[in-house]
Amino acid sequence: MTDRKADQIGHIPAILRDTVLSSVRLSKFSAEDVRGFRESMTGTGYAAAAAVKRLNLLASIIQHAISEWDVPIINHASGCVVKHPEGADKKRNRRLLENRDTSLWKEFERLIKAIETSLPL
Repeated sequence: MTDRKADQIGHIPAILRDTVLSSVRLSKFSAEDVRGFRESMTGTGYAAAAAVKRLNLLASIIQHAISEWDVPIINHASGCVVKHPEGADKKRNRRLLENRDTSLWKEFERLIKAIETSLPL
């Protein structure tokens, strides 16, 4: 993780640097710890989507410990146990409208031209 800057400031180092979460023994790991981690992220200004990414990563780590190391704990980081932050699952609409009066029509034309040039003759 020392080579890439993204790995130094990414989600895994953020979980490892969290002093409260990293100091919890696995046998004492609780839903309160996960809620505290979630609240600390949303309270310091992280986007809800970033908090969800880190919670999902934490859930994967805990699930690995359960399945590979036979750690007998409940995965409190899963979305079934601790609720994800509000507004984290906003879906974006990426459909082009067929209204020729908008700038989206130009984007549509550019996409069609790109497809035409990429097709084999």
